Amino acid sequence: GDATRAWKVIADSLRVWTEVKRLNLEDEQYAHGPEKPGIEVIRDMGVHICATCGIEETPSKPLRACSRCKIQKYCSRECQVQDWKRHKLNCRQ
Repeated sequence: GDATRAWKVIADSLRVWTEVKRLNLEDEQYAHGPEKPGIEVIRDMGVHICATCGIEETPSKPLRACSRCKIQKYCSRECQVQDWKRHKLNCRQ
């Protein structure tokens, strides 16, 4: 039921977050760089995650692409606003 699906989403998100940590994408230079290089690595794995908080896209919670570049994805408007100062340096129309 719904509880099983919720636990699957949590487990999948944990799997992705563990992979992000394994790839050492959470260090200081990554957090302050003009564009997060690890996002491309995660995309190459076929996984779409929010560029700000790392939540994985699911069928019930699709991510929204940046309306300008259509590349960067976010789980919410709040995450997009929080990331804009960094993202706008590389955002392409």
